[in-house]
Amino acid sequence: MENETKHTPGPWVVLETANLIHVGLDGRLTFGSFSPSDKGRANARLIAACPTMADYVIKKAVEGDKDAETIARSFGWSPER
Repeated sequence: MENETKHTPGPWVVLETANLIHVGLDGRLTFGSFSPSDKGRANARLIAACPTMADYVIKKAVEGDKDAETIARSFGWSPER
């Protein structure tokens, strides 16, 4: 597919246990773990939103937004795909 990225597709979710906050794919795969703190929760939510944000940035890049294209290229997207 044109403009396809190679990251693990979302949605990514935040799963909190007694000792850690995990970002993963439906509890099957963990991409990162954080301490159970306000900052840890905020970081986990931000990382979990990455696939959605990447899709949006790519959409805007395809529509001709040069700033979005710069951001998309930073994570490996190119218009030639």
